[in-house]
Amino acid sequence: MASYRETDDDYRSVFLRWDHSEKKATRIIGCRDDLQFIIQYRAGPDRWRSRYFCRTRQALERLLPGMAEDIRAALPETFDTPAAQPAGTS
Repeated sequence: MASYRETDDDYRSVFLRWDHSEKKATRIIGCRDDLQFIIQYRAGPDRWRSRYFCRTRQALERLLPGMAEDIRAALPETFDTPAAQPAGTS
């Protein structure tokens, strides 16, 4: 069962995840209140630390330029767009 805590590894609202290495893993989640995207970095085994909070895809692309193509392909322009749902949810 997926967790409702944003810092958990099995959080329910993960949109994208890049595992460059165990210490440099990055992911984009939706906040628990469904208001915005959050960029998180690995903080330890099974734990994540929130770093940036964004409402638009453009902001995510600016903060993660090396991952912009993945972001553009997977996420809507703004968080409040109906397409803003993590993979595996309907």
